[in-house]
Amino acid sequence: MQRSAITLLAAIAIMGSARANDLERLKGTWRAVSIVDGPNEKKGSSEELVIDKDHFSWTTRTVIQGTIQLDPGREHGVYQRDETGPVGPHRERGIYRLDGDNYSECSNYADGTLPTVLESRRGSKLMLWKWHRVAKAERGITGEVADLDGTWKLTSWTMSGWATPDWAIRGFTLNFEAGRYTREVLSERKGTLRLHPSASPPQVDLLRDSPVSKGIRDLSKGTNDYFGIYRLEDDTLTLDLGIDRERPKELGPHPNTFQHRVFKRAGGAWRGA
Repeated sequence: MQRSAITLLAAIAIMGSARANDLERLKGTWRAVSIVDGPNEKKGSSEELVIDKDHFSWTTRTVIQGTIQLDPGREHGVYQRDETGPVGPHRERGIYRLDGDNYSECSNYADGTLPTVLESRRGSKLMLWKWHRVAKAERGITGEVADLDGTWKLTSWTMSGWATPDWAIRGFTLNFEAGRYTREVLSERKGTLRLHPSASPPQVDLLRDSPVSKGIRDLSKGTNDYFGIYRLEDDTLTLDLGIDRERPKELGPHPNTFQHRVFKRAGGAWRGA
């Protein structure tokens, strides 16, 4: 009996040592492939988790950011995320497993106690997330993100079904470079661009670097970010952005679409295939 206990402790110590660099190995972009809540499972998702050192950014319908810590020296690795988001600070603790390009997390959403297994059964109040590492080609500034690089001039702007006159949009440009954007009109705004081209319709996130003015903050329920859908055709870019973190369902100047914008590439030099 004593020998068995010693063997078990030694095995746990070896596993903990092997997981010592898990946080470093987690660096990169992960996409949710399965979300299990008891008998319910959602497969395939546009949700992404980006981890860089001890910081993370989780993109769902909103963006949750914060810090992440790992405790690998247990039978199951333990993670702790201290989150900031639209509902305020939140701490989540759970267990995890990292196996190459596959990463699983399990947490108790009822009382926060640590699960003992990486599974979610009916009535367990456990949530199991399975992530897969995004391929290097997708993580790089490639595909349509790269195709957007350059300056785009606004040619039409409809807000909640109402067309903005041409004089009001004169001089409005969007500049994209390596996954970053700069909006130039009246005042300059900068931020991060994220595209989800495999979604239907393709989705776009514009994540601002700095807070917005009070008037806009009141209108957008405190968010600094826009979430929408897009279409890129040759030298024409269409962006439909929602309000209060809701994405429009379809492209077009509909009354329920907060902003419908059409841009033309400056110079007309499209770099796509």
